[in-house]
Amino acid sequence: MLASGTSACGCLVGVYQVWAGAPLAVVDHAHTQCPHRHRQGDVVDNESATPTAEHA
Repeated sequence: MLASGTSACGCLVGVYQVWAGAPLAVVDHAHTQCPHRHRQGDVVDNESATPTAEHA
């Protein structure tokens, strides 16, 4: 995990480094009022996550 944060829709998103390619932002916990109906495990746009914690 590289970072975690909340998306504009309120979902909790983690940014993960993968072996090949760019980091992926994955919904770790969907907000109950999410207008996009995200589900846990959905891959979302990296820019939609606002980092709240950095991990090394």
